[in-house]
Order: sequence, then C-alpha cells, then structure tokens
Amino acid sequence: MIGLTTFLGEIPRVSPRLLPDGFAQRSVNAKLERGALTPFRKPALHQTLGADAKTIYRLESGAWLSWNADVDVVPGPVAADRLYITGDGAPKVRFGSTTWDLAVPHPGNARPTVGLRGMNEFITADSTEILLAHGRTNTSAGLGVTISISVQFNTATVSITHPTGLTTAQAQTLVNGLRYRAGGTALVSGQRTVRIIRIKDNGGQTLDANRNKIGSDTRTMDDVGTIVTVIGTAGTPDPYTLPPAAPQSGGNVSGQNDPPTLTTTGLNPSYSAGDAAVAMFSGTAIDTVEASQTIIQLDVQIEGLANAIIDPNTMQSITYAYTWVTSLDEESLPSWISAQVLWSPGQNVRVSNFATPPSGRGIDTIRLYRSNTSASGITDLYLIAEFPVGTGFFDDTVDEIPLQEPLPSLEWDQPPAGLTGLTAMPNGMMAAFAGREVYFCEPYHPHAWPSKYVITVDAAVVGLVAFGSTLAVLTTRQPYIVQGTHPSTMASEKAEVDLPCLAKRSIVDMGYFGAYASTEGIVTVDNQGARLVSQKLWTQEQWRLLGATTMVCGQHNGRYIMSYDGPGAPLQRRCAVVDLTGDQPYVVQTDWTPDSFFYHRGVGKLFFLQERRAIYEFDAPAGAYATMVWRSKPFVSPSFTALSRIRIDAADAGGSVFEVRIIGDGLQVHAVTAKNRIVTLPAKRMSRVYEIEVVSDFEVFGIWLGNSVEELAAAAA
Repeated sequence: MIGLTTFLGEIPRVSPRLLPDGFAQRSVNAKLERGALTPFRKPALHQTLGADAKTIYRLESGAWLSWNADVDVVPGPVAADRLYITGDGAPKVRFGSTTWDLAVPHPGNARPTVGLRGMNEFITADSTEILLAHGRTNTSAGLGVTISISVQFNTATVSITHPTGLTTAQAQTLVNGLRYRAGGTALVSGQRTVRIIRIKDNGGQTLDANRNKIGSDTRTMDDVGTIVTVIGTAGTPDPYTLPPAAPQSGGNVSGQNDPPTLTTTGLNPSYSAGDAAVAMFSGTAIDTVEASQTIIQLDVQIEGLANAIIDPNTMQSITYAYTWVTSLDEESLPSWISAQVLWSPGQNVRVSNFATPPSGRGIDTIRLYRSNTSASGITDLYLIAEFPVGTGFFDDTVDEIPLQEPLPSLEWDQPPAGLTGLTAMPNGMMAAFAGREVYFCEPYHPHAWPSKYVITVDAAVVGLVAFGSTLAVLTTRQPYIVQGTHPSTMASEKAEVDLPCLAKRSIVDMGYFGAYASTEGIVTVDNQGARLVSQKLWTQEQWRLLGATTMVCGQHNGRYIMSYDGPGAPLQRRCAVVDLTGDQPYVVQTDWTPDSFFYHRGVGKLFFLQERRAIYEFDAPAGAYATMVWRSKPFVSPSFTALSRIRIDAADAGGSVFEVRIIGDGLQVHAVTAKNRIVTLPAKRMSRVYEIEVVSDFEVFGIWLGNSVEELAAAAA
C-alpha cells in the first residue's frame, strides 16, 4: 500500500526514486505550510501602472509609487511621514507629494559679517580709512605709513609710524588730513575727544642701564586736541552707558635730546549720519629742532567711542556661524566662521550678510551660533537665535541672550550623489553604500551622512541587509558583518567564506537574517556569519542554470521567493518558493513571473510587479484557489501488481478542478475525481513503479492507494 499524509516540495538535487517520504518530483502552486496539500490563492490585481516600472512601493494610504530603476525606499526614523530614496539619481526625500534631493545646501564660505552694533567709527590717515577696532592695522598707499589701532574701554590709540620717517612737511600734511567718520545702524550721540598725544623723531638717544643707546626723541602732549560732536540719528535712543575716559599722561619723555614740537588748531567739527569724513585739525606746524631729522611716529588718542569697551579683564574674542534649516527641520553644515570680534560686557554685536539659500529645497530658517570658550579652553559654537531666511541682520545682545545647545551639524556632510542601497537600521540609523564605502547617517537625521562614519571594504559592495543591530555588507567577494548601536561604534569583520553576492535584487531581509543569491546557491547571513543553505537543494550545475545574476527575490511567510530567467531559449521568466525553515529545504514552483517584489511588513502582504505594469498581491486571501500540480516520488514494488483501490481525503469546498492521476511505469493508468470515499479502480495493467499526481484547486489531506477496502480503511483511520 502507498500512503501520502505529508506533502512537501521538490528537492532537485535528489534523484526522484531516492526522495525522502513526502517530497515531490514536481510541485507547482502548492502552499505546503501545514502538512496538507493546499493550493496558493490566485494573485489579486491591485493596480495597473501607466508606465513601465522596475521598483514599486506602497504608501500607508494604499497608493503606489513606482520607478523604472532599481530603487531603495525606506521610511524615515522621524516623527513626520517621510520616505528616503536612493537609486533614482541623487538620494532623495519625499514628504507628502513633494520630493527633494536629500542633500541640504549649506552656506559654505559665505561667512557672516560681524561688528559692534550701533555704529562703527573710523579715522582716516594719509587717505587710508581704518576702523577704530582693537587690533586693526593697515598701511597707506601714499606715504607708506603703518596705522595700528589699540582700544581699551572707550578710548582708541592710533599709532602712525614710518620705518625711515616723514619730513616735517609730510607730517604736517598727515595731521591736517586726519578725519573722522561714523557709520552703522544708528549713530550714538556724544563727543569724541581727539588728542595728539605723542610725536617722535629719529634723532636723540637714551641710554639704558648698560649705557646702550636706545630710543628716539619723543614728546608727549596733554592739550593738543579737538572735540568731535556726533549727532545721533533723530528719534534713535542711545542704548549705551559710556565708561569714563582713560586718563592722559603728560610731560616730555625724560632724557631725550631736543624732541620735536607740534602745534595745531582743533576744528571741533560736528558729524551727522551720512556725512563725509570731517577734518579735525588745521594749520599744523611741526619742527624737529635738529636739522635732517624725520618724524617716525605720531600717536593720536580718541576718547568716548560708543562701542569700543575693550576691558582687558573681561574682553572676549567671539565668532559666529550660521546654518540653513529646511521646513522639515533638516539642518545644514555651518557657514565658515566669521571674523573675530573683541567684545566686552555692555556691548552688542550686529551679525549680517547671511547668504541667500537656493530655491527648491524648502530652506526657510537660519540658525545663528556664537562661540564660547569653556574654563578648560575648549571653544564651541552654541545656538543663540533662529529667524526666517531673508532677515538682513541680527543684533546679538550678548549679555542678555543665553547660549543654547551646541552646534550639532558641524560634521553633517551631504550624502554622496552616487549613494545607493539604502537600508534601515535600529536607533535611528540608516546605511547605504557607494563603491567600496559603506556610509551611515547621523542617527535620526537621515539627511546627514558624516564622512567620519564611513567604513571601507576591500571589494565593490553589491548590497546591504540589516537584522537587529547587525548590517551585512554583501560584496563581489566575501561578505562583511558590521555591528554596533551607533555609527561611531560600528565594527566590521570579514566573513572568511567566498560567497559573493551575484544580484543586488536577490537580497532579502528575512527578519532575523538575510538571504541572497551567490555563486554556489542561496546564502543566509546573520550576526554569526554567512553560510550556504541550498547545497541540499541543487548541485552547482543545476544552480548555474537558474540565472542567479537575473534573480529578483522577496519573502512570504518566512519563505524565500525567487524570480529568475530560466534556462533555454528564448528566455522564460520563472518563479519559485524556497522553504528554508526545516532541516531539509525544498522548492515549490509557481505559474507567475514577477519583475519585482514589495513586502508590506505592516500588513504581512507580498506584492509583485508583473509585465512591468501590473501590481498583484501574492496569495491574496480573497482570491480563488490556483490550480496546483503535485507529483509524488516513484514508489517501487518488488513485483508487478495492480493496485485496485484508492481513497482521497480532500476539502469539500474549493474550486472546480480535482483530479488524482495514478501513473504506472511511466504511463497514466487511472484518473480519479471522487474524494472522501474509497474508489475501486478498474483492472488495466500491472506495474512495478507507481506515482501519484494531484491536479487540483481543492485542499488535499491524504491519499491511500492499495488493494483492499480494509487496508485503506485502517490506513485512513
């Protein structure tokens, strides 16, 4: 007697007569997940696309996206419903119905302009204007004098020097040409006391304690000066409380021989907003006393500056940078750092000259950062303000605006244009690759792909698959296992097995492991490494006929589904379900020819694309049963016999096709359509080798073939 109560799939590697019990020579459209012989349900058509496609993706709304390219689509680890896409040109992000390039433009070298707020004050010497800011220096084009500025509190000292000296006539012209100008957002009313405090010629020398000759003839002066009255902009309040003027020294420098003399007339000008620079002195007379000597230094002191509160005890050097932020709260790399500004408590800083971002990326906000140096000497940038793009300037009231979080995006590089293979990982991470380099995004910031996280492998990457905190990097050589919970802690190890990945689209996330097509068969990879799992299914010769380089694969109920170009000419697309769940894997063929798969994890459904436009649901619950074909292994009797009775237990409900064929010595001898009862078979011919083939769209639970009613009744009990 022959009894079939367990139904399994094909093992192409094993000769049909040597198949273990329950396995099939041929299994088509059979869903063998419960032991019974159950047909798959027919695919249900969900949508027909208007253009050819190679990749499909189903939105939560049920709508479909498609691309005529090999594209990777991953939902973002962010609060909003965003999709991240690689393979369709440069990496992209989709929100709602809008798609942007993923890379966020950044200001680059468009550094901001900084200056103390309210007004900037300038002095002109030898037709060269210079800002009255601490540490500024310039050299005039005319006489070649060097103009240097030092500031303390609200007093600036302007030192004008010449390496070989000016004639008295040149020096007189220089003093008469000194001019004052103010500019900025709002002039601060007040008086500027301008004095010439020191003049020095190249004659005379002073001896030091060792009687070495040092110094030159120098005279200091107390009362050689002028008053410049600054008239503030009408209606603009003066927000500053000026500190007292620095005290002046007096008298000649002792020990000098005939220092030069200087007399001049102070013009006491007034200055209003928008005026040209005003002259401060006229009728200057300078005498070196000794002939042939030249003037090598003039020092001018300006008291009462509005913003020049440089207190050596509290002075800080601060800088600024800014970033662009999109409507999706994606922050760019920062601009270059601004010039330093020397700031003392009580001063405000105006930051301006923010570059205009390009259109088309949704950039609508600027974030401004200010430097701060910790007690340990580490300088970082901290957020101080956020304002709309198009804002012309920001006035930083340093004393009042607290520092917020540090700049996060200092190393947030843009994704490379050729990035592909996008893969989701835990802890807000994503991975992708370009060439031999594997990239990781900044956790929870999928627009940022810092180069410091890149891992380089020794062969071209074909694709990636993630499971838990492990990423398998599948290459044209050995696979790599990369593990970690943060991009900065990722460690890679090469699996010492020659199992290259032959097709990126054969890579499938199976849950706790990945699977892909290699040179010798199907490989599974997990955090323990990679191993060939299909050696019990196919010989290498058989596997090579399956066109592994053409495979497009998916998964359904834990089974690996592969679509491929079968052998022969013309090429025919084929599809098989590979069950890897047991000790002995097996294969079930199908009638469908998918071009692409999409597994919707949220609902546990597998969809596939057929003929480039039609989207179907695989084994759709509402679909009718497909017609399955299942043929048993050959059963060999020691002698010729004519089996005369059969019982087939099958479901009463099903479709319209039910036939069980009895094959003896290669020829069909019976075809049975009755079920759930013992059927007597007419005597036809005797055979030694029997096979049973089921063609049905009904579920079959068991088949018994024998010679007596009692034998079959006992077996089926």
